Amino acid sequence: MLFNSFGFIFLFLPVTWIGFSLLQSHGKSRYVPIWLSCTSLFFYGYWDYHYVPLLVASVLVNYSFGAGLASLKYKFQTRKLLFVLGLIFNLALLGYFKYTNFFIDNLNAVGDFAFEIELVILPIGLSFFTFQQIAFLTDSYQRKTVELDFFRYATFITFFPQMIAGPIVHHREMMPQLNNWSDSKKMSNLAIGTTIFILGLAKKSLIADSMSEIVSPFYSAVANGYVPTLFEAWGAALAYSFQIYFDFSGYSDMAVGLGWMFGIKLPINFASPYKATNIADFWQRWHITLSRFLRDYLYIPLGGNRVGWLRHRFNLMTVMLLGGMWHGAGWTFLLWGGMHGLYLIIHQWYCRIKKPSHKSSAWRGRTLTFLVVTLAWVPFRADSFDSVWMVYKGMVGLNGFKLSPGFAPLVAQLPDSFVSFGYHGISIKGMGMIDEFSLFILIPMLLLMVFTMPNVYQIMSKTAPAIETKGYPATFITQPSSPMLLWVPSVRSAIIVSILLVSCLVQLNDISEFIYFQF
Repeated sequence: MLFNSFGFIFLFLPVTWIGFSLLQSHGKSRYVPIWLSCTSLFFYGYWDYHYVPLLVASVLVNYSFGAGLASLKYKFQTRKLLFVLGLIFNLALLGYFKYTNFFIDNLNAVGDFAFEIELVILPIGLSFFTFQQIAFLTDSYQRKTVELDFFRYATFITFFPQMIAGPIVHHREMMPQLNNWSDSKKMSNLAIGTTIFILGLAKKSLIADSMSEIVSPFYSAVANGYVPTLFEAWGAALAYSFQIYFDFSGYSDMAVGLGWMFGIKLPINFASPYKATNIADFWQRWHITLSRFLRDYLYIPLGGNRVGWLRHRFNLMTVMLLGGMWHGAGWTFLLWGGMHGLYLIIHQWYCRIKKPSHKSSAWRGRTLTFLVVTLAWVPFRADSFDSVWMVYKGMVGLNGFKLSPGFAPLVAQLPDSFVSFGYHGISIKGMGMIDEFSLFILIPMLLLMVFTMPNVYQIMSKTAPAIETKGYPATFITQPSSPMLLWVPSVRSAIIVSILLVSCLVQLNDISEFIYFQF
């Protein structure tokens, strides 16, 4: 079930909220975790009910390990054994479902073997709820958790707004809220949550899905042998930069909004990453809770930056390569992670030899960061190295320099032998067929939006809409927006949000999954 579907918006969500509200109103708040756990399992099973037992088993096993680790009666060696067994269970589960096909395919290719197994389907959300439980076991081993209530733990793992694609929530962030249900704030929470949800829905359905109508046909054509020229390659690469930006930003906002509806505040997971002035700043803004997980449970245990120069760079590259493989079992994802690892190493080297000034370099840094991130999105989106190479060749002009007819008035004085025109239209949903000229008008508008517009957390800053993550000081996260864009309960705000909702509902005829659902 998708957040951007009629079934979710008009059936599942109202039924779940009404049941939640009735339990609160009748003094039965202790049953709220049971209700939310059951409805979340239904939400998960709507995608494929065959994997519900897998999710339940994962929750039961990890809860049992966590209870053992939190117990005071076990000695250190016993607790260490429980912790190792818990890690093995989770990593084996993730490894089998996510990497078996990749391993067998590459083994057959390299060794000329002919191993055949039934295709292993990746259960939706497996990476997210597995990482969340690994963090829980680690915190339990370090005696940072004392939770023994099963249904609160089940809600912590399966809560439907964040189970499928994050944020990856820490036990200490969620559990106190599951013990403190306030009926008096129920309606104000609903109003705030609905507003944030609709703002996220607008990003997804009005912008991200429109960009998808450009990106998907382009990469499908390239995979089938199409040779993109300069403007086509750059147009599609930039379009995907905006598609994944607004897709993941929209999902993150919708998750936070849904949490608010049920009185639960989730962590900030997306903080205007294209406003980053360097690549390190980008990773403090993009998928913040994944960055936090990799930092706390991989980078720091490897030694972080407390080791020598060479080992520190090795740690950085290792974390980014594993982060790439987490996103997908494919060599292109490994390339994407390696590119970001190299970016971070170059950034650290640059910071050692030169101290950048603040205002003079901010826009240069922001532009350069956006460009290198866009270059790295190519292998993230492409299906194969051949497609990656073909797109990169197009981006540097090796596949030719062909303009769409819309550019003709701008180059009318050039000789015919200097420039040629193609007629490859690109379809944008709701806008018909347009050429690259129209796309290159649209892209500056989107650039202006991501570089200058306030994010949802700034617009909703009066409500303190999400949990800030310690150690991730993105300055644009919580600074209030201008008074004109600041949300306050009013008729004006209600009208604007209602218009956005109607606009989104018109676009919901063609339902599209969120990009991060596949990870």
